[in-house]
Amino acid sequence: MDFEAKRIRKLYNNLPVNMRTFIETVAGAGRTITEKDFTPEDLTYMRRLVDETKRKNNEYENYLIEHRDLVSEMGVYELDANKNLVDVTSRELELLDRKIESYENTRNRTSVQYDDIAKTQQPTTEGGLESITQAVSDSFNDPAYRIKTTLGRFTAEDQGDGSLIIKDTYDWNELDEKPTFKEFLEAVPQLANNPRMAGNAFMRLMKPDTKREVRIQLPPKQGMFTQQ
Repeated sequence: MDFEAKRIRKLYNNLPVNMRTFIETVAGAGRTITEKDFTPEDLTYMRRLVDETKRKNNEYENYLIEHRDLVSEMGVYELDANKNLVDVTSRELELLDRKIESYENTRNRTSVQYDDIAKTQQPTTEGGLESITQAVSDSFNDPAYRIKTTLGRFTAEDQGDGSLIIKDTYDWNELDEKPTFKEFLEAVPQLANNPRMAGNAFMRLMKPDTKREVRIQLPPKQGMFTQQ
């Protein structure tokens, strides 16, 4: 590989993961996306994100258990059509039991949603209209934005030794009806102000069935956060 090719490869490798992943997928790459595609900062952010989401889930689970105890002791009543109090304690307990059971059944799995990521984004990220300049800046400067635009929603599975495996599918939301090329061109003026939307629209039009597996292994958090 000559000097110029090496220089171009180095510049490309320095692009944020969301940009590289999109470019490679457009070019036809189908390999699994792994931890090797991310920077140490990205991986540390993901670990913290999963831990924070798990903490919030545990807090909500404890709230449900405490609320169930209260309902069981005090009862729950509502007004019927005749303004009479009706005991609905059993129905309320059944609902709470289902919610609590869902946490128990997914004890070793943590589902991270878009909102979980959005709450961790830097204050300057995606402020107002998302221009190309803003998207590029966010991609280089904010790990939350990089993860949101690479993974979005994902599931982290606890391996029992403190390590995690993050699973996801890199794809695009399915549309009820594939847009025509003419419809895509008519939407270009609006898409120009939102590069992320433009990329999604392009892939839905040109490669709607494109999917790549995501399998990211994170080691136990001990030692991951030594550098702040």
